Amino acid sequence: FALGDVSGFSNGCYGLVDDDTARVYLLPTTLRNAFDYALLDLAEKEPIPYISSAKQIAIQGADHTLTLAHHADGAALSYSADYSWFTVEDAMPADTTKVNALLSTASGITWAETVAYNADDALLAACGLDDASALRFTVTHGAEDNTFTLLLGHDEENTRYARLAGSQMVYRIDRT
Repeated sequence: FALGDVSGFSNGCYGLVDDDTARVYLLPTTLRNAFDYALLDLAEKEPIPYISSAKQIAIQGADHTLTLAHHADGAALSYSADYSWFTVEDAMPADTTKVNALLSTASGITWAETVAYNADDALLAACGLDDASALRFTVTHGAEDNTFTLLLGHDEENTRYARLAGSQMVYRIDRT
């Protein structure tokens, strides 16, 4: 079974059965569209965990790391019980609303496109996802202190390259 080009005079595409070139069929384009995928379109995407109870967040760039820890009783560390997130380095209170928005955004990330399923070091570097270049976003969460680390690379158009730590799969995510 082989599908060819779309016909210029009707809403269909050319098709062959069993390589029989003596008979060419005109088939609905919906059949062609059903099989119109590239290999990376069919690759199974890695799951991104839902983060419901984060305990710590670390954002690590090339020359600086910001680590935030959650303390349910913020009043013990601050002048106000309104704060529940604090920097680990100096116990400075962080804006709880903004930290929660960051966690919500991280939990809501979806892979827009699979770029590579087994990227080599050269591709990782070109995407800004090698260890030296990537921005690392790590969340410790759950009762068992699970960690989720997302590596963020270069921007391209309205997307950004991303991958999970320890994975060779490269994706694009929406930059917003």
